[in-house]
Amino acid sequence: MDVDPKSPQAEKAADRVMLVDRQNTAQLRPWLQRCGWPSIRTHGEEVEVLVWLLVQHADQDRPFQLFAIDLLKRGVFEGSAPGAHLAYLEDRVAIGMGKPQRYGTQAEQKGPCHVELLPIDDLGKVAARRRQAGLPPLDTYVDQLRSAMLPPTCQGDGKAAP
Repeated sequence: MDVDPKSPQAEKAADRVMLVDRQNTAQLRPWLQRCGWPSIRTHGEEVEVLVWLLVQHADQDRPFQLFAIDLLKRGVFEGSAPGAHLAYLEDRVAIGMGKPQRYGTQAEQKGPCHVELLPIDDLGKVAARRRQAGLPPLDTYVDQLRSAMLPPTCQGDGKAAP
């Protein structure tokens, strides 16, 4: 059953998500300031992934996300955090700031059967950047997005536009 995104139920759910995101950010910020980005070797993969997800969804606090990007860059450089997490976070923040993304990780569903990548700064460099970050090729990723975002009736219809 689809819910109208403008319905009172959907708006209430969106407000609740925003509240939880703000609370998570408020709790995570001092921990990251004190401890830095969690190392997979020290804290485990699950902790690193959960912290990354919380930062990914802290869109209401761009300065916090930018601070976290600096920490995550160090973690990637030291080999204690995945480059893919940095790519997704950098792209999400860039798009949120009205800039083009570098890795092609951010997309929107446009219409019932169409997924469209959001603007990319240099399509000619995306393949190398994705490879370096440990991401699959862009066409493979777009196919994955289509499978995840679109209903089965849309599979094989339309194409995601880079």
